[in-house]
Amino acid sequence: GLLGGLLGPLLGGGGGGGGGLL
Repeated sequence: GLLGGLLGPLLGGGGGGGGGLL
């Protein structure tokens, strides 16, 4: 998601450096 970098790699998917499931 777009909030990956804010929520973390577990919650976001490719957002702001986050690469989680959602």
